[in-house]
Amino acid sequence: MDTTQPVQTAPQESAPKKVGPIIATLVIVLILIIAALYVFASRINQQTLPSEATSDATSTSTVKPVTNKSDDVKSMQADLNMSSSGLDGQGL
Repeated sequence: MDTTQPVQTAPQESAPKKVGPIIATLVIVLILIIAALYVFASRINQQTLPSEATSDATSTSTVKPVTNKSDDVKSMQADLNMSSSGLDGQGL
């Protein structure tokens, strides 16, 4: 008769998992995501700046000067009266 005994193996201990590479990979992916968002936001800001600058330039070119360059009292009073009526016309 063949009497072979079954080979008993030692209970396998759970090997310590290496979390270092996993954490490093997650940090690198997080940095790449933040960098991509930064580049995307800067490109959006660059696209909106020219349209805002042109609208400001057109609005300032149509504004009439309210004040005079002379320094006598009557001219200053006229400038003051004119500036007050100009603000009333703008709804302020």
